[in-house]
Amino acid sequence: MLNAEQKKYLSQLSKKTLIDFVSEVYGIDKMLDKKIERLLLQSDKPKLIKKLTTTLKGLRRRKKFVDYWESSEFAIELQHLASDIMSLYPEQPKECLTLLELFIESTSSSLERADDSNGYIGDVYRSLTSFWLAVASTCYEQEKRDIPVDERDILSQAWVKKVKALADDNDYGTKDSLLENIDQLLSEPEIRRLIADYQQERENIQTKKAIKDTLNERRNSPLSDDAFSINYDKMVIEIAIKNLTSALGDVGFFETIFFEMQETRPVHPRRLEELLTFLLNQRAFDKALHYLNEEWQSDGLLDKIRRLDWLSHIYHMQKDTDALMEVRRLSYNQPLRG
Repeated sequence: MLNAEQKKYLSQLSKKTLIDFVSEVYGIDKMLDKKIERLLLQSDKPKLIKKLTTTLKGLRRRKKFVDYWESSEFAIELQHLASDIMSLYPEQPKECLTLLELFIESTSSSLERADDSNGYIGDVYRSLTSFWLAVASTCYEQEKRDIPVDERDILSQAWVKKVKALADDNDYGTKDSLLENIDQLLSEPEIRRLIADYQQERENIQTKKAIKDTLNERRNSPLSDDAFSINYDKMVIEIAIKNLTSALGDVGFFETIFFEMQETRPVHPRRLEELLTFLLNQRAFDKALHYLNEEWQSDGLLDKIRRLDWLSHIYHMQKDTDALMEVRRLSYNQPLRG
């Protein structure tokens, strides 16, 4: 990448010099050629959109396997595509959103035919989630302004349905951040509606799980593939619910949902940390201290030390010097850490 001084010198070159240079380098490298071609289309947005649409549809149809040593180059190609799509935003948000969704639809086909051990390809697809949220938010706001007030509930339901469909199609985990940050797009009532949908799914799968467990007990048989699948689906739904309640930022509601999903009480310290993280993000220090003092139960040395670390972190955030010094004193008096 050019530094500031190099960019200054570049800006001083004549238009003809730059045109001649681009003409000379065109044809040397296939990836560079594609970038130049898309750059030339920046002045003709309809042609750029058509070119990107064709490229993205072709991306889903590719069959050639991408080996490990080719994955970096493929990831760069995907990054260029993402950059070109986002060049349409914010001037053409609808067209940008359509292309982003077409890009996102290629996630499985791209990752299934690639050795992405270094994670570069997955990282590009993960970045599309934040792009989608930003562009979708703009599109949603425009749509609300363009329709009568009495039709907005239908529009709201459509967007909630769209979000759920996107979140549920997440076999490779590239959309993990979608529901955690959904407050960028949906309102509080819409998020609660989405939570209610997932809660209904959870109730249905709990019933299905209970029936399956009863059958296994009667047959005195180990867990079947169906039982493992049910447990996995239940876990995915519960993660979705917790991510949504986290995005909502309602402390009391998050507590309720969190403990509904625990099979035992008190909760093991390692699982309790999920609740503590949320509470600290909401600066609900009194609540966090309550759970550290009343719910955190473990005789393990590492868990005891971890509890003191949490207390130290909270008192530091509160700027409570006296309490912080007392916790540090207790921590120093613990046996050596491993």
